[in-house]
Amino acid sequence: MLGMVATLGRHKGVGDVLGLRLRGFLGWFATRTYHLYQLPLASRKLRVVTDWTVSLCFRRDIAELSMLGHARGLH
Repeated sequence: MLGMVATLGRHKGVGDVLGLRLRGFLGWFATRTYHLYQLPLASRKLRVVTDWTVSLCFRRDIAELSMLGHARGLH
């Protein structure tokens, strides 16, 4: 086994890769790199890299779900 990685939140992660312990931004980056490497198609990799790059530049998009309406109860 080459190591382990885990994401802990936005721009935070931990990893133990080839005996090198990573934490914080470097751990998060190693996690993202590993997941990108595991994607099967180049088109998917490009789409994911684009999405990740955009998310680095902008804040999270939070939708107001209460505006969608309320479910009706069974009668």
